[in-house]
Amino acid sequence: MTEEQVLTGRLKDLAKRAYDKNAYTYSPFLSLSEQALFDTIRDDLSFIHYSLDGGYEMAERKVAGFGSEEMFGYRGAFPISVIKVSPVVEKFGEELNHRDYLGSLMNLGIRRDTLGDILIKGKTAFIFCLEEVSEFIIQNLIRIRHTQVSCERVDAVEFEYRPELACESYPVSSLRFDVIIAAACKLSRKEVLGFFERNEVQRNGRVTTENAVSLNAGDVFSVRGKGKFILDSIGGTTKKGKIYINIKRYL
Repeated sequence: MTEEQVLTGRLKDLAKRAYDKNAYTYSPFLSLSEQALFDTIRDDLSFIHYSLDGGYEMAERKVAGFGSEEMFGYRGAFPISVIKVSPVVEKFGEELNHRDYLGSLMNLGIRRDTLGDILIKGKTAFIFCLEEVSEFIIQNLIRIRHTQVSCERVDAVEFEYRPELACESYPVSSLRFDVIIAAACKLSRKEVLGFFERNEVQRNGRVTTENAVSLNAGDVFSVRGKGKFILDSIGGTTKKGKIYINIKRYL
């Protein structure tokens, strides 16, 4: 069986188990491509309510949850923990990147599908993970590169992510999704289409392969490895008929 077939079987089994036992079930964290695969079986899951959550509104990696309060008579909770990682001595802390944090976690033997997004702000990071590995991370993640770190659990319900945004403006030939991505990410059309083909583009929280649709003001989109953006507003036109768009880029 292919990896896609195995994942499809697991997701369908989680849905059936939730329905049969009248109890919530949850998947590991799903990547963008795995979320796109999940979209292909939604019609097969019409017998149960399901939702995706990554621990905060703009999450890229998400857990699929099966069940609802209406069906089961009680409210479920996604098994997601948030761990704050800080240098033990602030002035000696390095400016670490996503790869540094992820590499240190992988070196502890932690599976990638138990980890969600990693948000970095200065010398502090917030790691989203399944509850089952949270205590292990807190106890064992003590160094990242040359920096000694301490970990503490943050209440996921109270966690609030306030991203820093940079405002940018571009003239574009149309409001097509691929055209806007090409401008925002400074990519060729061929490069942009590759991201769509690899299921690495999200629009308003859902993976999409529809590169030719027109975006609207307020749409939030992300491109794997290139960042997240908001189409903030649509302005006037240039003398050559191009449309000015105002973009907010997540920093």
